[in-house]
Amino acid sequence: MGQEEATVLEVRNRIEAIEEEDFRLAFMYQFLIGGEVSEVCGKYAPRGTDAHYVEFQIDKEKIPFVLFIIKTARRSGKLRTCAVPLNPSYEPWAEPVYNRFKERGENYAFMFAKKFKSSTRYYQWHADRVFKNLLWLMDEYQTEKSDGKVEMRYNRFTPLMLRKIRRKNLLEFYHFDEIDLALYGGWKDPVKDPKIKIRIRDIFKTELKTDDLSTLMNTAEKYILKLLKPLTQLEQEPIPIYLQTRSFHELSTRFARAQEISNLVRNINNLSRAKLDAVFFKENMRIVLEMLNPCKNEEAQFITKIASLSALFIVELDPLRKLVHDPKDRKSIRLIEKWLQNLKIPYDTTMIDTWLNINSLRNMEPIHETDPVELKRILDFFRIPMRYPLNYPGLWDEILDHFLLSLNQMMQILNEYDK
Repeated sequence: MGQEEATVLEVRNRIEAIEEEDFRLAFMYQFLIGGEVSEVCGKYAPRGTDAHYVEFQIDKEKIPFVLFIIKTARRSGKLRTCAVPLNPSYEPWAEPVYNRFKERGENYAFMFAKKFKSSTRYYQWHADRVFKNLLWLMDEYQTEKSDGKVEMRYNRFTPLMLRKIRRKNLLEFYHFDEIDLALYGGWKDPVKDPKIKIRIRDIFKTELKTDDLSTLMNTAEKYILKLLKPLTQLEQEPIPIYLQTRSFHELSTRFARAQEISNLVRNINNLSRAKLDAVFFKENMRIVLEMLNPCKNEEAQFITKIASLSALFIVELDPLRKLVHDPKDRKSIRLIEKWLQNLKIPYDTTMIDTWLNINSLRNMEPIHETDPVELKRILDFFRIPMRYPLNYPGLWDEILDHFLLSLNQMMQILNEYDK
């Protein structure tokens, strides 16, 4: 077997192919919780009583979840919770792992030796066999070359990488934000927004108690809707952005993406006209032409392209203001956001953030003379490193990928919306 790059699908397939049930369930559990080895079969190993059947009320329907209680290794054993939907169409691993916990009762759910050190050593040895020849892309060590391409660095896939690839999975497939990640996996990502900083700090200061199931459930309520996504869609997802070469897409890919964006804009407007008597986007053929061509390493060309993209948000505001009964001089993006909030329609905040950041970049002309702190915040959002000269080709492609995702999210909202 030759070496290959780790993807969520490949990792899941290898885990499912493990013959020994004890190890198969243990690796499933580690992936689901985004955990460390010590949180599976070491010092912080769970007992059978650390998993609960719970039901969350969602749109007048009770949805079953398993709520895992984890002693977090990086927080010296402080508790965190992970809620995973029990419906196998959302997560087929949840039920067999939960059944293992029920079988074990007060005993450890996963132990492979009498002593913790021996147990983790045996587990890691088994992982070497399961993930043999699998490589992990090390984002933090990527370096950009003069031709705009990025040199990738890889490392051997180890059990620690299960935590990392689960984080990628939650970010890119389920669209978790920083607070979701902190609540679910104890990830403490650096953020600029002071409100988010305070919220994350409060999450890490909170002392959870196992006898207070309602409080444990409350910690999961923010992200549970995002997890109700059929896993079959994982096979339909495009290659994650971080696995792509950061230059520009091939023409066929670019054309397909431009066509999809154009169709989504038109279909969103058709739905918003019919259901809301308002238009969300300006249908502009110029942006379609801009999307067909890659962005070169020139700031002027990037500004032209971003101006065309931001022009999609310049629409008649009065119909949108009527939706929210707001005569204030808000722009279209904020009016759409307020409409969603007023009606308490669930939505991914990254959708609105994508649009706002596109407009922010449009207002930063010339970009190289703008506020470096604000620019870095936007670049971090689009996952482009802060260095000069800026990687305009990579930034443009990231923006279009984010924008395409945001349109799909809005399309889903409008399809499900009923007055």
